[in-house]
Amino acid sequence: MGKETLAFNEQFYRKETSSIDKVIENDLVSYLGEYRFQVPTYDYRMGLQGNKLTDPNTGELMAQKAKKTIFQRQLKGLKSGREEAELIGLLRLEQKLLENPFGTAVWLSPKGLEEEGYGDYGFAYVGKRDKDGIALTAVRLNGSTLNQFNEVKRVLNIEGSEFKTAEDFLANPWVIKKPADNVKEIIKKQFDAKDNGAGDKLERAKNIFAGHFKDFVEIVKHGSEEAIKKARNVIENLVIEFIRNGEENTRENIVFLSNFRAPVLGAAMEMKEYNKQPEVVMGSCGASGKTESSNLSFLKSSYTSTSSLDSDEFGSLAFKCPVCGVVNVRPRGELLSACQHCNSSEVMCE
Repeated sequence: MGKETLAFNEQFYRKETSSIDKVIENDLVSYLGEYRFQVPTYDYRMGLQGNKLTDPNTGELMAQKAKKTIFQRQLKGLKSGREEAELIGLLRLEQKLLENPFGTAVWLSPKGLEEEGYGDYGFAYVGKRDKDGIALTAVRLNGSTLNQFNEVKRVLNIEGSEFKTAEDFLANPWVIKKPADNVKEIIKKQFDAKDNGAGDKLERAKNIFAGHFKDFVEIVKHGSEEAIKKARNVIENLVIEFIRNGEENTRENIVFLSNFRAPVLGAAMEMKEYNKQPEVVMGSCGASGKTESSNLSFLKSSYTSTSSLDSDEFGSLAFKCPVCGVVNVRPRGELLSACQHCNSSEVMCE
């Protein structure tokens, strides 16, 4: 995959609902928070349907999202070992939460391989069940090693021998009888994780760029691939400028852009200083110029890029249903008899 694509999945989720708008915006903010602001913690939620964890915005089973990620990576010829370990871990977490519904969930995610574009940091996900599902806090762990993760395992009194690989941790979350806040403090102390103030700066940026984010959501749902590419480049470059130059200088520039042409994002999309490839940084999803899976890939949005999928003798593996307009991804060497989303028989493989 070339470095022209972004680390979060950005394209072709066409359902016209406010929940999908929120999914896309959350995905964008999560990406910017990790890669550009390097926030020390970030909050996620998962819903609960019976004893099954779900996407709180769409209701889709998290296990199904994880399976889709594995399938899509395999279609592209990419390794899926981390994603398969995540799926195993997700199913185990569901079972452990059923057995101990009042415990604290702890899911450790060591960094990926540097040669695959991963940054020098991993994550620890710590959370509790509530009436709506499970609330998770992702704690960023800079410069982390497997030995440190094993030490956390020991300090938390987790039974069993030391883990040898990142996949061992991904496949084995725990639910323990310790308060979530205590667990987070233990983990932060072990990794010397400190608050760098980036979370507050991200919140200010969300207010400043609210109009840009709204435009981006609409472009993702309705725009061409070229428009999406331009929009995401602009968002990142504006954010980089905000981080480097400070809030006051950036705010003046944003006012100028919003007065220049509507929609807000449209003006910047025509300006060379913003419509360019942002500098590449490494992260948990691979380099910012790659579309790799997240450390916990199912926490990302479920809309996918059609351009990155292969073709076979029947044509493209990804195609839009002519009835509902949502993208289908068919198995290699097979045709679909009905849309995977609306069940229409009018699907056509391009």
